[in-house]
Amino acid sequence: MAKPCRLRRSPGCAVFTFLLSTLLPALVAVTTYHNDNYRSGANTAETKLNPGNVNQQSFGKRLILPVQGYVYAQPLYVPNLKIGGTSHNVVFIATEHLQVYAFDANTGQQLWQTSYMGNFTVTSTLPVNSAEVSCTDLVPEIGITGTPVIDLNTNTMYLVTKIQLLEKLTQKVSYQQIVHALDITTGLDKVSHAITATVPGTGRGSHNGFLTFDPLIQSQRSALLLQNGQIFTASASHCDLFDYHGYLMSFDKATLASTGVYVTTADGEDGGFWAAGAGPAADSSGGIYFASGNGDFSAPG
Repeated sequence: MAKPCRLRRSPGCAVFTFLLSTLLPALVAVTTYHNDNYRSGANTAETKLNPGNVNQQSFGKRLILPVQGYVYAQPLYVPNLKIGGTSHNVVFIATEHLQVYAFDANTGQQLWQTSYMGNFTVTSTLPVNSAEVSCTDLVPEIGITGTPVIDLNTNTMYLVTKIQLLEKLTQKVSYQQIVHALDITTGLDKVSHAITATVPGTGRGSHNGFLTFDPLIQSQRSALLLQNGQIFTASASHCDLFDYHGYLMSFDKATLASTGVYVTTADGEDGGFWAAGAGPAADSSGGIYFASGNGDFSAPG
């Protein structure tokens, strides 16, 4: 379980519940929201838990792990991962303060930390302040919200950051959402790609017959999906405000080049993908399933 951390600039806390050390550590990787692309939440390899050992004496809190920022994304877990030549059972945590952490799940040792914040010569990169979206669904800042996904074939984590760019000379502010491919053994980015899209549509917020993805008002709350060599992201809004739509977007997992865009209400309004942090589900034949909320639609017939 992850507990949101309230401190913006100083360490907060993420509390995780594990089996106590009297039992063997879990060897099943959790690389996506609710364990699999079906979003079943099932661990069919579990053989240790039973009514006899899930009690106050043998089951409970193992570690308190210090992080910066709220934790809305589900932590992910990879056992027997080699980092620096040593195998670790690793838990990964992403926060709204634009931080990603890798911890040894047995000892609590921090193995690496990656920050997507930056104070550069020309610009500075910060999380988006909640006031800038006129909403208190995520406070006090918005950085990494949706649960990442890990590809164990390449030891790559995919995640989306929401950032504010400040040009120091002009004090001009702009916003971006960026999809990242991060090496889970080092914490270093392999490749990143700014999320952009323009699609035909006459819906709310359109101009001259086209809709353009707005990285400020679109909220990337849903978990990411890895399916058939593609990374899928889904978004909605903050507090149902402004000219938003439901966007489902895909990216090539190797290059992060955009490969597709679906908009729920291209000729209407709203219809976002929230799902309380759940991600698009997928079946074995490649079909993708999701529910959108409170948008325009036309019933068949």
